[in-house]
Amino acid sequence: MRRHHRSRNPVDKGTRRSKTCRFEPLEARFLLSVAPGVDKALLWNEFSGDAETQSAVFDFAFKGTPLVEEVDGGVMVSLAGEAAWVSTGDPVMPVRESTILLPRGMRITSIEVSYFDAGAVIADGIELLAAPAALPFSGGVEKITDWTTVVDTSFDEQDAVAYANYTISGYNVGTLRIFPLEYDAVADTLTYHSQVSLKVTVGSAEADGSASIRSSEADRQRVAALVDNPQALAGYPIEAPTSGGGSGILPTGGQYDYVVITSTALANSFQPLVSRKIARGLSATIVTTEYVYANYSGTETGDNPDRIRHFIADAYANWGTQWVLLGGDSEVVPHRGVYASVGSTVDNSLPTDMYYASLDGTWNGDRDNLWGESNDGTGGGDVDLVPEVYIGRAPVSNTTEARNFVSKTVRYETMPHPNATTAVWLGEQLDANTWGSYSGIAIRDQTIPQDWNLIERYDSTGGWSGADFVGDLNASPHLVNHLGHTNETYNARLVNSDVAGLTNADPYFMYSQGCYSGAFDTHDISIAEQHVVDDHGAFGVVMNSRYGWYMPGSTPGGSHYYAMEFWDAAFNEGLTHLGQANQDSKDDNLFRVGATGLYRWIHFTATLFGDPETPFQIGGGPGGTIRGTVAEDANRDGQRLAGDAGLAGQTVFLDLNQNGVLDSGTATVSSAGAPLGIADNSTVTSTLVVSGASLVTDVNVTVDITHTYDGDLEVYLISPSGTKVELFTQVGGWGGNFTGTTLDDEAATVITGAAAPFSRTFRPEGLLSTFDGEDANGTWTLEITDTATADTGTLNRWSLQIASEEPHTQTGADGTYAFAGLADGTYSVRHELPSGWSHTSPVEGVLLVNVTGAGVVEGADFLATAGPVVPPATDLGTVDFTEIKALDLTGAGSWYSLQTTRQGYLTLEALFQGLSSDLEMKLYDGSLNELATSAVSDGGERIDWTVAAAQTYYVRVAGTAGNVDLRLANLVRQEGADVFIYGTDGDDRFDFAATNLRSVPAWHQVTINGVHYEFQASSASSFRFDGGSGRDTAVLLGTGGTDTAVLRPSRATLTGTDYRVAVSDTADIIVMGQGGTDVAKLYDSAGNDTFEATPRYARLYGGGFYNRAVAFRYVHAYATAGGTDVAKLYDSAGNDTFEATPQYARLYGNGFYNRAVAFRYVHAYGSAGGYDRAYSHDSAGNDHLEASGSVAGLSTGATFAWAHDFAWVRAVSSHGGSDTKHVASVDFVLETEGSWVDI
Repeated sequence: MRRHHRSRNPVDKGTRRSKTCRFEPLEARFLLSVAPGVDKALLWNEFSGDAETQSAVFDFAFKGTPLVEEVDGGVMVSLAGEAAWVSTGDPVMPVRESTILLPRGMRITSIEVSYFDAGAVIADGIELLAAPAALPFSGGVEKITDWTTVVDTSFDEQDAVAYANYTISGYNVGTLRIFPLEYDAVADTLTYHSQVSLKVTVGSAEADGSASIRSSEADRQRVAALVDNPQALAGYPIEAPTSGGGSGILPTGGQYDYVVITSTALANSFQPLVSRKIARGLSATIVTTEYVYANYSGTETGDNPDRIRHFIADAYANWGTQWVLLGGDSEVVPHRGVYASVGSTVDNSLPTDMYYASLDGTWNGDRDNLWGESNDGTGGGDVDLVPEVYIGRAPVSNTTEARNFVSKTVRYETMPHPNATTAVWLGEQLDANTWGSYSGIAIRDQTIPQDWNLIERYDSTGGWSGADFVGDLNASPHLVNHLGHTNETYNARLVNSDVAGLTNADPYFMYSQGCYSGAFDTHDISIAEQHVVDDHGAFGVVMNSRYGWYMPGSTPGGSHYYAMEFWDAAFNEGLTHLGQANQDSKDDNLFRVGATGLYRWIHFTATLFGDPETPFQIGGGPGGTIRGTVAEDANRDGQRLAGDAGLAGQTVFLDLNQNGVLDSGTATVSSAGAPLGIADNSTVTSTLVVSGASLVTDVNVTVDITHTYDGDLEVYLISPSGTKVELFTQVGGWGGNFTGTTLDDEAATVITGAAAPFSRTFRPEGLLSTFDGEDANGTWTLEITDTATADTGTLNRWSLQIASEEPHTQTGADGTYAFAGLADGTYSVRHELPSGWSHTSPVEGVLLVNVTGAGVVEGADFLATAGPVVPPATDLGTVDFTEIKALDLTGAGSWYSLQTTRQGYLTLEALFQGLSSDLEMKLYDGSLNELATSAVSDGGERIDWTVAAAQTYYVRVAGTAGNVDLRLANLVRQEGADVFIYGTDGDDRFDFAATNLRSVPAWHQVTINGVHYEFQASSASSFRFDGGSGRDTAVLLGTGGTDTAVLRPSRATLTGTDYRVAVSDTADIIVMGQGGTDVAKLYDSAGNDTFEATPRYARLYGGGFYNRAVAFRYVHAYATAGGTDVAKLYDSAGNDTFEATPQYARLYGNGFYNRAVAFRYVHAYGSAGGYDRAYSHDSAGNDHLEASGSVAGLSTGATFAWAHDFAWVRAVSSHGGSDTKHVASVDFVLETEGSWVDI
C-alpha cells in the first residue's frame, strides 16, 4: 500500500526576500480539527472498465471562503468545516479527507486532478508558513520551536491530492487527501478552487493475505459508515456464513464474538468477565496462550506474537470474532515492537497492539529486524493500518491485578455510574507559547454536551495541582481528558503511588496525550497500568506506549487530532464501545499517516488499556426513560392544579421486588437443613432462597465443611440468574476442613495463599462482584465437587451475606425526577412519603409503568398532602406464630389486631437492619388501653406479655425504619418449673441450650422459630416441645457436665444435672454434647433404618425421622423395633478396636465408644488411620467366615458383620455349630481361633 507525497523544500525565514502581503485582516483563532457533521458535497459515477483496469470520477465541492492569517510575517490558511493539514515541513492549510470504496480486489494506481473553475486568488505577496518540527509531551516548558520556516516550492493541481490503499475486513478502500489551494512560489499568489474533480483509476491488486469478507452485517455497516460512496457495496456480495472450525485448529465450541487471550494461570480470573459478556447476550470464551503456542505456527517468523496474530486472524475469519481482550501485561501476552520515526527521533521497537488488530498481509515483509516499516506489507507495500477486530489490553501480571481489572469492568458494565455526566478536563503548559487548553477547549466545544458537569483545570486559567486532581478522582467522575508532559510513572501531576492511593467508589475512564505513560513493555508498572490494575482507579485508559506529539503554538496538531476523534466517536458518532472509539480515532486520522512521521508514530502508540467491548454510559445508553413529578396536593382532591408546587428532595425509587419499601441493606441467609454428605468423585448442591432483597451490590459467602483432604474439593456459587463464580478449587492440599471460612472480595488474603482449616476471611479465586447488578431474590446454589477417591466429607452449613439496593433518585427543585437506561419491562415506581404525609394520587403511592425500547414515559406523577392517615388495623386472626416481612414504617406506621391461641407469652419482635432510634411498638388490649411499650433487644425492639387464650389485642408499629420484619409469637408458656413450647402447623425450628453450670446466675435458653427466650435455672428445669404438624427440627445443646440423650423416632429427651428437655412430634432431632461423660441412646423404628457412627457424631435415620448425636462420649444404637437395619461404624485416625458378636457390635478408641445392638447388617471401617484390630465371634449355629482383599465378613445367617480396611482381624469359633471359612488373598493379618473348616 504505497502513498504518494508532495515534495516540500522549506527555507529559513531569515533568508527570504521582503514582500508586500495583501489579504483581508483576520481575528486571532485556533486552527484545530474538523467541525462535526460537515457535508462533503461529493458526486461520483460508478467504476467502469474491465477486470484489469477501471476508473471513476469523484467531484468534490468546497464551501465558503478560506481565511488567511498572518503569523510573524508568514501565513496559515483555514477553511470552515474542513480539517487542518498540520505536518512538519508542509504549509498549514485546509484539507478534505475522503475514504472511498474501490472495486473488489483492486487498488488505486493513479489519480488525475481537474478544476471546474479558474480559481480565485485569495492572497498575493505572501509566503506560506511550514509547520515546524513536532515536539514530544516530555520534558519541561522551556522547549520552544518557532514557526520560522516558509514553503519555497510551488504546488498546483498535480499536488492537490495524495492517496493510499488499504483493506478493511476484506473490502478494498482508498484514502484521499484533497487540497483546494494552489500556490505560486514565484508570484507569491495563493489560489482557491471550490470544485475539484478526481479521476481515480484502479488496477488489479495482488493477493496480499487480506482477511476475507465475512457474512457480517456489522462489517458492512462499519465500511458503509467509513466510506463516502457506500453504494459501491453492491459490488461486494455477501459470502457464505462463517462456520466454526475453519482452519481446524481453533478450540471447539465456536463461534465467539468476544475472546480473551491470557495465560492458563490467569484464565480463571477472567472467567467472571466472560460470564458477564454471556449474560449480556454475547458469545464469549477464553483461549490460553499455551493453547495458541501449541497449535499455531504463525505466518511470518513463528515467534509468539506471530502465533497470537495467526490465531486472532483464524478466530476472526471462522468464529466471527469482533472483540479481543489481551489478558495480560507483556510478559503474559507479548507485544510486537515496530519501527517509527519522527525526524531524528527513532524507535526500532515501539510497542503497538495494532499489530494484533490489523490482520491483512505481512508486518515484516522484508524479513529484517524491523517490523511495521512502510515497505513491510505484502509486495513491498505498507503494513495494514486499518484494524479488523477491536483490541484492548488488560495489563495484568497476577491474579490480584486481574481480579481488580475484571471487578471494575463488571461494575461499570452493570451498575449505573452515579456521576455519568461528570467529566474532568486537564491542560498543562507545554512550552512558553503552548497550552494544553488549546486542545481541551476545542474538544470540549465539539463533543461534550452542555448539560454535563465539566470540571476544567487549565494552567492557562489559574493552574491546578496533583492534589486537586486526586480530589476530583476520589469523587468518582465518569470521564477524564488530559494533555500535558508525562513519563512512565508520572501523568497529570500524579505518580504511581498517588493512583494506588485513590479511594473512588466508581471507576472512571481517562484519555491522555502524554508521553510514555503507557509503556507497558519497559516499566512494571507504568502509570497507565496503575490506573486499571488497582482496586480503585479506572476501568480503562488510552495512553501512549512511547512519545505523544504536538505542534508548538496555538495549533497543537499531532496527538490532539486522535484525542479529538476519540471523543467525537463516543459523543457524536454513537461509537460508544471503548475499542470502537479508539479504532475510529485512528480511522479518521488515517489520511494523515505517512511512511514516517508523527502521525504514523501516534497511530501505533495510542493504546487502549481496557476492555474493547465495554460500552460507555454516554447519552443514557440504550433503554427507556421514566419521568415524573412529585407535588403537594394543597386541596387534597387528587388532582394537580396550577398552584400545587413541586416538592424538592423527595425520594422516588423502582420497587423491583414490589415489597413496598426502598431496599438498601445487607441480609444474611443461612442453611437450616441437615448436613450434606460429600461422596468421592461426585458433585452435591445445597440451596438457599433469598427474598425481599433487590439488586446485588456485594456478596460474601461463609462455608463450614468437614473433609479429610481439602485438595479434593472444587466449590462454586451460582446465582438465581445462573451466573457461576468459583469460590476455590483444590486448595489446602492434604489439610482438612473449611471451618467457618468466609469468602469476601474485599479480604486482604486470597484463599490460595492460606492453609486449612481456613478459619478466617479470604478472597475467593473467582470474583463475587460478578453478581453485582443481578436480582438477589431467588435460589442461590452452592456446588461442591469431590474430584478424587479415598476421602469424603460433609457440608455442615453455609450462609450468604448479600448487600443490595434498588434504583432511587431525588426530585429536583421543581419536584421532577427521571430514571434512564431502563430495559424493557413493567416497573413499580414508588414515592417515599415524608413523615406525617399521605398520598392523594395514587393513594397507594405506587405507579406501574411499562417501558419499551428507547421510549420516554412521561407523567409518572405523585401527589401528597400533609397530615397523618391512620389506616384501619390489619386483622391477623388467631395467632400462634406470624411473620410480616419488610414493613415500611415511614409515615403513619402500621396497626394490627389479633387473637391469642393459648395462655402463655405473647411476644412481639420488630427486627431491622442497622440502627433505628425511634422504632417503637405498643401493645393495646381489646379496648385500646395501652399495655406495654417495646424495649430495645438484639436487632430491634421487643415486647413480652403474659396473656390468656382467645383474647383480642392491638399492636401499633411506628418509626422511621424503612425495612422491618415483624414477628408475633404465642408459643411458650411457663407453669412453675415446667416450660411448654408449641409448634405450629408448618415447619418449626426449636433450639435448646442448657446452662453453663459455671455461670452465675445460670440460664437455660430456648429459641422457637427464631424467637429467643431465657429461663433462670433456679426457676425452670423441665422443658417440653411438641412439634405438631409439619416437618420440624429440634437442636438440643447439653452442658459441660454429664448429659444423657435418648432419641426415638420423632421424639427425644436430653437430661443433665439440673434440667430435662423432651421433644415430641419432631422429624429432625440433633443433640449435642459439650464435654463430660455424655451418653446417647438411639432407637430404631419398625421400618428399615440406618445407623452411622464416627468418633465425632452418630446418626440413626429412617422413614420420617432423622436423629443425630454429636460429640457424645458413648453412643448406643438399638435395632429392636423391627425392619432390616444397617449399622456403619467408622474409626478414628488412632488405633481402634472393633468387636462383633451375633448380638451387638462395637467400635471404640481414644475418646469414643460406638455400639450397635441387634442390627442385621454391621459394617466397620478402619480406613482413617492407625493400627486397627477387629474381633469377630461366632454364634451357636453354623457360621461362615469370608475374607478377601481388605474385607473380612462373618455371617451367622441372621446377622452379618464386615470389617473393612482393618490391619488385623481375628475370627473366633467357640460357641458351637459347623463353622466354615473361605479365605482368598488378603492384605491384612488374619487369625482364626477354634474349629473352622475351609471350603
